[in-house]
Order: sequence, then C-alpha cells, then structure tokens
Amino acid sequence: MFYPKVLFIVVAVIIGANAYPTGAPVDVCESMAPGHHGKPQTGEFPYEILIEKPDLKAGESTSVTIRAKEGHQFRGYMMQARTENKPIGVFTVPDSNSHTLDCGTGKANTVTQSNAKDKKELTVTWTAPENFKGKVIFYVTIVKVYDVFWVAHPSSPVNVS
Repeated sequence: MFYPKVLFIVVAVIIGANAYPTGAPVDVCESMAPGHHGKPQTGEFPYEILIEKPDLKAGESTSVTIRAKEGHQFRGYMMQARTENKPIGVFTVPDSNSHTLDCGTGKANTVTQSNAKDKKELTVTWTAPENFKGKVIFYVTIVKVYDVFWVAHPSSPVNVS
C-alpha cells in the first residue's frame, strides 16, 4: 500500500514541476494565466519588453524582445499583441525554441516557449494586420519558475497607422 502512494506523489511532483514545458495551451489564450499553483507576482517585473519600432504602418513588422534583467531568467512565456483585449497580428518565430498558437479566430497571433530551459532573452517578429489602425499593447506572461510568474504584463503602446 505504501509504494503506490509514494509513486503517485513522485509522479504528481514531476508533472507539477514541469507544467506546460512546451508552452501555453490554447485554453489560456484569454486569461494568459499559466494555471500553476500560487498567485501571480505583483511586485517588480524583472524583465523588459523591447519593441524595435513603436510606430508602424499597417502590414509592417517589428521585432519584440523579452529580456531578463541582471540576475534573472525565465523558463516560460506567452505573448500577445492586443487591441480592445483581443489578440491581433501575426507572430513569426526565429527558431524551434518558440512556437505560435492560434487564439480565437486568428492565426499565429500568440507566441509561447517550446521548452522549459532557462532563458535570458528572446526575440520574435510581429506583423500588424493590413487593415488595422490604432494602438496595440503587447501583453507578456512570464514564468520564472513554476510558482513564480507574472501574468499579462503590458508593454508601452505601439501605434499602427
């Protein structure tokens, strides 16, 4: 009787420690919450969201970088460009360390990690929709470790004309 209980606990701990190692599932597209135990961090956000071009024309692209401040790293992330709380545009990833998700009716409008390795920085490309004019804010969820995470942290606005 003892061994099945121990085995169950070991398996539960392993699964919990590596929740979503290959990225966020589509069922968190709206909330952007990782579904981990614990509460989102509310203190300092030790990451930067760097946008190459804060002013774009419809259909143009910009690089968006998530960079950890000194002494920090992250294992997981999810990013969307939103207007009126809906993801818009298309993300392109440079390598197999990230992949896109199709949230809502859009295609490739969300990007997330493909592994749970520690990261200091990553850059993706975002393309504004052809028929859009207005402000866009990038929202980023960061998972430093399983129970230390920030949900939907906003960037500075990007103007699309």
